[in-house]
Amino acid sequence: MLVTIVVPCHGQAHFLREALESALAQTYSHIEIVVVDDAAPDGALAEAISGEFGVRFLRTPRTVGPGPARNTAIAATAGTYVLPLDADDIIAPDFVERAVAILVGAPELGVVYCDTQGFGPDGGCTWEPPTGWTVRDLIAGNRLPNSSLYRRACWEHAGGYPTDLFLCEDWDFWVRIARAGWGFTRIPEYLYFKRHHDANLTHQIHVRYGAYARQIRFRHRGAVGADRVVAFDTHAASSGSR
Repeated sequence: MLVTIVVPCHGQAHFLREALESALAQTYSHIEIVVVDDAAPDGALAEAISGEFGVRFLRTPRTVGPGPARNTAIAATAGTYVLPLDADDIIAPDFVERAVAILVGAPELGVVYCDTQGFGPDGGCTWEPPTGWTVRDLIAGNRLPNSSLYRRACWEHAGGYPTDLFLCEDWDFWVRIARAGWGFTRIPEYLYFKRHHDANLTHQIHVRYGAYARQIRFRHRGAVGADRVVAFDTHAASSGSR
């Protein structure tokens, strides 16, 4: 089954080679990679690098943000599974293969996430996302990284990524998937590596996080079935909710 790796790029073209190298190094061979230039000043460089690697390149007519940029790529592709990968981040060679194997064996699950290792000039923190959380927990705060592999059906059921959030769009997307009844599971290993630098959106989130968090919590207030557990240990995936 085909996996679409979506790489939105806006101002990170100088990191893009490393991201594409990690995507092309996957032990799972049935993949397609799409780079989306979000109308960035360094778009020509992103296009040139994409050409070097022989991957598909798309461009948005104006800057729309990472969520709509991902929507553009997903709508233009046909992968059964989708993995978002920011242009300045890296994934381990076996992440896609292991995540796909889990979803193939557990039809009630929609999303597979993993632990995150930060890296950069000053090092980086680690993040070991929890399991056992409910829809309400996810509404209260994001529980998983944006580079998590999910079924295309999840994207369809969620209505795609939100188009009105320039930051935290992945958090809102995960909530919508959970509310649609899909389960989540974690691979408890560091398979996703997030680069820390002043220009990335994660740094900007710390400045504007509060406003976006309030918006997400408000729009999902009163969610039906909010106390339903949706995140399971990998070994217990068969007990999922769907």
